[in-house]
Amino acid sequence: MTTETLIDTLLPTAVADGVLGAVFQPLVDVSTGRIVGAEALARWTDPVLGEVPPHEFIPVAERTGLIEDLGLQMLRSAWQATERWGAAGHAVGVSVNVSALQLATHLLDDAVAGMVAGGPGDAQRLTLEITETQLFGDIETASARLRDLAAMGAHVSIDDFGVGYSSLERIEDLPVSEIKIDMSMVHDFSPGGEEALRAIADYAHARDIELVAEGVETPEHLARIREIGCHRAQGYLFARPMSEDAFLEVLEENAAA
Repeated sequence: MTTETLIDTLLPTAVADGVLGAVFQPLVDVSTGRIVGAEALARWTDPVLGEVPPHEFIPVAERTGLIEDLGLQMLRSAWQATERWGAAGHAVGVSVNVSALQLATHLLDDAVAGMVAGGPGDAQRLTLEITETQLFGDIETASARLRDLAAMGAHVSIDDFGVGYSSLERIEDLPVSEIKIDMSMVHDFSPGGEEALRAIADYAHARDIELVAEGVETPEHLARIREIGCHRAQGYLFARPMSEDAFLEVLEENAAA
């Protein structure tokens, strides 16, 4: 039996049982070096398969419709984590990846509305990330749903931006408060890469959109994204994804530094 077949077979039970968990990668303020948030990332460790990379199980979840349940689980885990960090004295935000398939129904906005109404948290601590390439499959439905979510106070982020660079103008009518530059652009020091990166930065600054760089792994990457005016960054230069408890420890150390 192939790995893909095993994932198809085992993933439904893993999602139903809540086996998949969330890890958190810090988001750092480029100007101060302070941790200002985290991105929640799904992780799956299976007794048979071991560590299953997200790029292997997320497409299966989307193809089989499991992404809605999985996405809601990650959303709740991320929200609970940021509430616990807040209770410990660290008011940081959390970003959660959203599949375009989740925008086809009201389940996502119902869940966000329920979390905001049911606890002390502030919806503005929540950022919902959707990839640029997914978003434009059904732009009208996605736009309407994202507007509903933004009206609740949640931030909307376009993730992996730059992969579909030619579609810059297509986000004009979306309630976008953040653009996350894809790591491939952060790593591309070619003249063409430099031109594209600056065009995205100019676009964001002109519209007062927060600019975040992904995949910052070296001091050269950091210097580059600082020079074009990125507000926040994440990547191995700062930290790898970690457990909720480990992230709290890092927050404590960062606050004391």
